[in-house]
Amino acid sequence: MRASIALHVVAVLAREPARLHSSAELGVAVPASRSHLTGTLTRLVRAGVLASVRGPRGGFRLAAPPARFTLRDVFEAAEGRVERPQRGRCGLGLGSACPFDRILRRVNDSLLEHLAATRLDGFAQEVGGAQPTGR
Repeated sequence: MRASIALHVVAVLAREPARLHSSAELGVAVPASRSHLTGTLTRLVRAGVLASVRGPRGGFRLAAPPARFTLRDVFEAAEGRVERPQRGRCGLGLGSACPFDRILRRVNDSLLEHLAATRLDGFAQEVGGAQPTGR
């Protein structure tokens, strides 16, 4: 949930990286409750992905140019460091030869590779061409 919120937030901010966006404005653009959005914004600021400015004209913006961040940076800022899953117990009694374990590890590795290879600037361009559908 937090990763989805974080990815939506940075997609909005990357469209206009120099402009401050209020939390109210982000609340309209991002499909999340106010408390989930606030918590996610806090995590992104603490991780150095976002910068925040307090006050009536304050808001949030990316802490660096969009090309500086990957989607993995954003994902891990929201969810914590992603580790490769440990081998689990196999219900079939196959131990480390468990086919399900191998499949899940491949899927996990593929996701992490994709997130690490996708820069925020490219992601923002891809998302920027999409038409909003509302909530």
